[in-house]
Amino acid sequence: MLKNAIVKNEGKMRFVLSSFLIMFCSSTLIAEQILYCATEQNMATGFVKKENKWKTALFNEKRLTVKFPQNMETLIIGNDKFSCQKPFFRRPKEIVCREKAGHTFIYNELNRRFIYIQCSQFSYTSSDSDTCVMFAGTCENF
Repeated sequence: MLKNAIVKNEGKMRFVLSSFLIMFCSSTLIAEQILYCATEQNMATGFVKKENKWKTALFNEKRLTVKFPQNMETLIIGNDKFSCQKPFFRRPKEIVCREKAGHTFIYNELNRRFIYIQCSQFSYTSSDSDTCVMFAGTCENF
């Protein structure tokens, strides 16, 4: 009888220990992920307003430090904070992040490619003179 009680307690202890480890490992998985992203050559393009006319233009390549602080739900680039979602159920590794001024960051976790669009509501659509730029490249762990 005593032996059965000890075996039952060992089973409970294993369960408690396993639960604790799962909880600890889960919180580790949600830790901040930092990526270093760089534009590929000739993959920075957009449009600018010059002499009161809009024209396409090439831009210098860009390097970004990208932070996903909470399980890919938010994104931080510099001082800009983005809200992220995975819009396609069948493509859970594709993430789209939007910032309140209109910037968008699209990232694929599998091939590590990104598209970063810096375009605001004060550009072409409002006849103001803000420049719109699109960068494309790849990311690696920081």
